[in-house]
Amino acid sequence: MKKINILKQVAVTVLALVITACNSWLKVEPDDRIVSENLYKDKAGYMTALNGVYEELNELTEFRIRTLDRMAQYYGSAAFDYNYYNGSSSSDYENTCKLRTNWDKSYSLIAGCNEIIRQCDGESGIVLNGGYYEMIKGEALALRALLHFDLLRLYGPVWSEKDAESIPYMTRADRKTQPLLTGSAAADSVIADLRAAADLLEKVDPVIGEGKRDFSDGLGKNDWNYRQYRLNYFAVQVLLARAYLWTGNTSQAGIVARDVINRASAFFPFVTSQYMLTTPDRMFSPEVLFSLYNLSRTSLIYNKHFAFSVWNVLTAYGPNSTGRISYMYDNLNDYRQKMWIDAPNYEHSSTVSHLIKYQDETTNGAEAYRYMIPLIRMSEAYLIAAECETDVQKAIDSYINPLRFARNSPNLSATTRTELMNHIKAEYTREFVGEGQLFFYFKRLELATVPKADAANSTMNMPAGGYVVPLPDNEQQIRGL
Repeated sequence: MKKINILKQVAVTVLALVITACNSWLKVEPDDRIVSENLYKDKAGYMTALNGVYEELNELTEFRIRTLDRMAQYYGSAAFDYNYYNGSSSSDYENTCKLRTNWDKSYSLIAGCNEIIRQCDGESGIVLNGGYYEMIKGEALALRALLHFDLLRLYGPVWSEKDAESIPYMTRADRKTQPLLTGSAAADSVIADLRAAADLLEKVDPVIGEGKRDFSDGLGKNDWNYRQYRLNYFAVQVLLARAYLWTGNTSQAGIVARDVINRASAFFPFVTSQYMLTTPDRMFSPEVLFSLYNLSRTSLIYNKHFAFSVWNVLTAYGPNSTGRISYMYDNLNDYRQKMWIDAPNYEHSSTVSHLIKYQDETTNGAEAYRYMIPLIRMSEAYLIAAECETDVQKAIDSYINPLRFARNSPNLSATTRTELMNHIKAEYTREFVGEGQLFFYFKRLELATVPKADAANSTMNMPAGGYVVPLPDNEQQIRGL
């Protein structure tokens, strides 16, 4: 496999990680604003540390949007060395700078979360009063779980081999080396952290009674506002349902997903036809439960990977009318299909489908979503609830068709479990473009065949071991693997 092009511009902190890539991630220190003892003297210091983790999560966004969705075969590139996986064996995952940086940066942020949690546990209750203890520790626990869960889903085994080694689950602030856990044990730790986070947030999170609180207090201190940009209670619950589903616990996953639908739908409603007619909101932002806020979204994501001003632009095969997109969407009026437009492929004198989801938007009202990068949305709760529903007709009527209606697509029908699962798979493919979830969906179900990026309507076989990304080479060397 040919190697990828290393990005010319990388944040200084990430560059430092790359330079030290042959050392253990344990030698990578979190940002000073997270570990400084002087920081934790007041609420503002704790919030600075917590906000630092959220801010640095943006450095993993490019990997999620570009690499994970490329691995899910959403799109290809005119530059053939842009591929990460060619579909023949697990060894085809190039042990590249990107995979190492993702590992190192994730554990660096986990170490930062652990430091925040350690400081919270040593808190006397004088500084973190008024619900701040529950909110800060709850969000830090949830962030730690989210980071570990993505590492587990990428580097860990498929669930049928859950007793195989996966990743270390770091809960210590001192960052001493910890053993690799089995996939099952790591998943149990994720679930334990999420349940603890939910218990804390349920006591204080205003999202439960007031929704996203999408307004400013006028003082520049919005610790309790704009909850859609933080791991709020409802977002934690969907993440918990996602983790339960990963382990095959459809009973608990369904309970949690249905609870979110019942309690959060009023605050995070599906977009309406009137809204979509008047607002070019490709994020479906009213539905987003958790997202990152990135002022550099256009330059970091769109201009670098999707704009036609770059050589290795990512595109879907063929034009919208006859290529990959025509088979991905079953209705021309689906709002999600509007994220793709036809554009020329000068390299091959052809037309390809070009993703504009993260293209900048400056129309009136765009400030609500212009810098948003969605990570968890209400539609996932509906899809999880549908998959966990034993009554096929109820799954279609209560969860699949309401989502379809919100996307301006006609109702579907199903009489068998196989038909239902095919519908769910198609909705996952349409719903999470540019959000890095589809590859994990394929892996969770251990699908033997997946769509092929360089064809309109074709599949490729996923070989044994093809879903497991090897640990970075430096980590293998340290552990003698």
